[in-house]
Amino acid sequence: LLLNTELGIGEMVKIAAREALPVVHPLNSDIEGVSIVVIRGPPHAASSTARNCVVLSTGDLDWNQPATWTGVLDRSPCGTGTCAVMAVRHARGELKLGEAFIHESILGTIFEGMLHETTTVGQYPAVIPTIKATGH
Repeated sequence: LLLNTELGIGEMVKIAAREALPVVHPLNSDIEGVSIVVIRGPPHAASSTARNCVVLSTGDLDWNQPATWTGVLDRSPCGTGTCAVMAVRHARGELKLGEAFIHESILGTIFEGMLHETTTVGQYPAVIPTIKATGH
C-alpha cells in the first residue's frame, strides 16, 4: 500500500506540476517539462542531511485516468534529484559551497554530494555539483 500511495501521489504531483509550471531548459529546448518527482523528508540516519523518494513515470500520464498514474520508485537517492535538491538548498542559503550533503533514499542507500562553484546556465544562476555513490 505504501508504494502504491507514494507512486500515485508522485504521479499526481507530476501532472499538476506539468500543467502549472511549464519549464524548458535555457540552452536546449528539446528538454522540457517535469520528468521526475522527488518527495523529500527528514533523514532516518543521524549522519544524513535529507531523505527522499523519487518517482519515475512508466507511461503517459492523464489526470482523468488514474490507471495511467503508474511509475516506479528509484532505489537510489537519484543523481539528478540530489543535484536539484542541492541547488535549491544553495539558492535558499541552506547549503554552502564545499559543504557535504548526504542524501538518503527510501531504502536507506546514500549519495554524497557537494557543490563546488557557482556559474550560470543561460540567464539563470547555477552550481557545479559532484556526487559520490556506489550502486549494486
